[in-house]
Amino acid sequence: MKKPTVGLRLQIWVIKPNGKKRLVRNRWSRSFVQQWIDIWYSHFRNSVSGFTVKRTSGATAGNYYPHAIDTTSPVGVYENSDSMGIVVGSGLAPVDISDYKLQTQILHGSTSGKLFHCKCMAGIAVEESTRKMFDFNRTFMNVSGYDISVSEVGVYARETNSTYYYCFIRDVVGPIVVPSMGGIAVNYGFELSL
Repeated sequence: MKKPTVGLRLQIWVIKPNGKKRLVRNRWSRSFVQQWIDIWYSHFRNSVSGFTVKRTSGATAGNYYPHAIDTTSPVGVYENSDSMGIVVGSGLAPVDISDYKLQTQILHGSTSGKLFHCKCMAGIAVEESTRKMFDFNRTFMNVSGYDISVSEVGVYARETNSTYYYCFIRDVVGPIVVPSMGGIAVNYGFELSL
């Protein structure tokens, strides 16, 4: 009997200044981090007493409320938001289950060391006889005038009606050079197969 699987595909393209895209990474993500499991676990508990989840700020959320992740997260995020959705960074530290943020996040902006964060978008869910999947993606443009190196990508989500953010996914992928006046596009694809 074939074992059912839940997986996360990761694809990354570099966008050259002339607009042409080149696929530079195409693999399975290996890095759901602890907050992913903690949030799922919270949905099955009858009580939040004594249950904590670590935020991207490093603070621990005591008495975390189950079902509190905003339904718009991590997709549908407006452009120039670097606090949720797909995020990128320059850190090279190996992924650890206890990671709660990117090691060195690249923030939104147009100055040296920053990338313009476009809107995080979701595709339509596709269903086949033994498989269901959907993609979400985000493009980051480099208008700083200097090349920028991206070495890590991940996904942040927000707690409903708050400014508390959680990291669910972190992948070390680099370094990948993002040319000045070019960009980088990141696609995560959730897939369930029976």
